Amino acid sequence: MRISAAGRLTDYFRKNPQLAEAFKLLEEADLATEPPFSGYDLVRDAMTAAYDSILDGAAVDQTLTALNEKAARLYRESTSD
Repeated sequence: MRISAAGRLTDYFRKNPQLAEAFKLLEEADLATEPPFSGYDLVRDAMTAAYDSILDGAAVDQTLTALNEKAARLYRESTSD
C-alpha cells in the first residue's frame, strides 16, 4: 500500500476505521532502515503479527503498547551478555 493511495480510500476507511488507523502508521514509520541488533528478526515478526491483529479489528492502542513492551524485551534479551 502506498501513502499516495489514501485519497482514494476515504469511503473504505470510513467503513473500516481500524484499517484507517493501521494505514496512518505508514505516515509515522521510518521505513528506511532496520536497527542493527541480532534479535530484530523477532521484533519484525512481532510487528507483522501486531499489524495483522489491528487489521483484524484488535484495539490499536493496546496492540501497539503490547508490541512496544515485547520489542523492548526482545532488545534487552538480544543485547544482554
